[in-house]
Amino acid sequence: MKKILFLASLLLMLSFYQLRAQTQKIQPLITGGRAINITEAPWQVFLTANGNFVCGGIIVAPNFILTARHCVAERSPNSVQVVAGVTCRTDANSSNTLNVSRIILHPDPNIDAALLELSSYITFNSSRQAVNHTAALNSALYHAGNRVRTSGWGWTIPNVGNSSANCLQAVDLDIISNQSASTVLRPTWGRDLRPHEMAVIGRGSIRQGACHGDSGGPLTIQPPWSNSPPVLIGIVQGGIPGCGGSNHGSPSVFVRVSHISNWISSNVPTIIGPTILCGSEQREFFIENLPAGATSVTWSSIHLTCVGGNCTTPVVNGRSSIMMTRRIDRTAYVEATINFVSGATVALPRKQVVAGIPLFYNISSTHEWSANGFCLGDSFEERITYRGEELIPGNSHRITDIEWIGTNTGLTPIGAPSSFGVSVFRSSIMSRSSLQINAFNPNGFATIHVRARNQCGWSGYKTIYYQHRSNCPSRPGGPIINPQCPICFPNLCSCLLLPPIPDLPRSVSDPLDDGVIAFPNPVSNVLTIDLTQATTNAFENQTTSEAVFNVRLFNAHGMIVRQQRTKAATIQFDVSNLPEGTYYLHIEHNGEIEKHQIIVQRN
Repeated sequence: MKKILFLASLLLMLSFYQLRAQTQKIQPLITGGRAINITEAPWQVFLTANGNFVCGGIIVAPNFILTARHCVAERSPNSVQVVAGVTCRTDANSSNTLNVSRIILHPDPNIDAALLELSSYITFNSSRQAVNHTAALNSALYHAGNRVRTSGWGWTIPNVGNSSANCLQAVDLDIISNQSASTVLRPTWGRDLRPHEMAVIGRGSIRQGACHGDSGGPLTIQPPWSNSPPVLIGIVQGGIPGCGGSNHGSPSVFVRVSHISNWISSNVPTIIGPTILCGSEQREFFIENLPAGATSVTWSSIHLTCVGGNCTTPVVNGRSSIMMTRRIDRTAYVEATINFVSGATVALPRKQVVAGIPLFYNISSTHEWSANGFCLGDSFEERITYRGEELIPGNSHRITDIEWIGTNTGLTPIGAPSSFGVSVFRSSIMSRSSLQINAFNPNGFATIHVRARNQCGWSGYKTIYYQHRSNCPSRPGGPIINPQCPICFPNLCSCLLLPPIPDLPRSVSDPLDDGVIAFPNPVSNVLTIDLTQATTNAFENQTTSEAVFNVRLFNAHGMIVRQQRTKAATIQFDVSNLPEGTYYLHIEHNGEIEKHQIIVQRN
């Protein structure tokens, strides 16, 4: 009776768990995806129960797998095995199959998550890697419209259980709001999505997403900031039974990793410690839950220093710790390797730590060196990023404030106390300010200074340039030029010369209101891009059929939401599931970029 009730509860959850008896022939895969090599998702594993394929899983530590709760809830550890480092399931053998010693279910039965502790450690290589889950707390990664990826060995065709393929598949999808997903799923699920859940949908006429057999697999995102590996933000949970319907009518649902990150860290050997180090302070980093046989931990960091010079510390009662201090100002990483009595070593996923104040040269802005330029009186919203990440609260660089200073009368932060005033924003969107250009200096630029602060202090000032547009409409009295004191701070003006303009890749100005390159604009559903009308000189000596274009559409947070590399004369982007707002179209060829502003708007 207990078993019957459990199966009934699974159907109510509408999970993608693959119930498979010995006589079943189902070998599930992603729907609407493409085949990939395991090196493209080395954290992906699959689970077997009593020798039968059941679910996907995710490597989060050398001896821990994250999966869906419903995959293992009523199974014993000795009935479950994990296969890691294989692209095709037929490649499974004794060398890549690991036993499970313990199953840890999330304490909230409504959260479809579980951890599997392995009996041995995974040896990391290009096919086996732990995914970054600690960065999942960054709320910017979950914005509607963000492009994400899921992978697995689930059904390939909706409503066709024997639509099997042997090798790993992946598909790129778009995050949608919980409200949008709930509207679609409510008639089937009988409830709305909960705060710990999230949903994604595909594009086009063929349904794309996770399906039966993909449960427990990963949903990852490539963060916009530089040199960062993909971040795990979701675990495949469920959707509509059979995965039928259109993309908009059949979203895939995932457990939101930001809601379970602390639970993962409390069970898995994880580097724990401060997220920021200031000045000469000394702070403790430690690892708990270390297994039997671990004798010591060797710590390392390029930008931090081990206090006392000894970076190897003993394991006592399953715990090892070290004191570290800042060496230079930088966004740094702490790494740790576990040493075993057998002589084996296992490296843990590294921990990001901010060391010291922000560095001014890592500050950038959305409209700096804009290809279209600006005219007298133009107003616009500026957005500040640090190493490519927009500085919203909770950003990974621990920046809490931004200060804007108009450096001549040519640029005034709207709402600032005076033309040279300081405005420090502590709103939910501290990285944004409305600016208005009132004059240009003799070099044809309006400039501002921007600096950022974390708990260690302020960065230096980053000068941001806005160039004068050559084809501005005439205004009474002509353009305003203010040659005096191009660089000013509160209570201080200096008539220093502007630094030389850096040698940047040339971008060609092209007004957006002509509707030639991208149309319609504003757009509600499908954006058509006519590459034969591209105006950069890079295209003049080639026919369109010979030119290769890299066309990308960025959202307001600097994340790529649409992308295509093509030789076609005309392409289309489906934007029907993107939130309304401003987007930025980049058409790149041979290092030259033509830029356009696109408005997504619906009546």
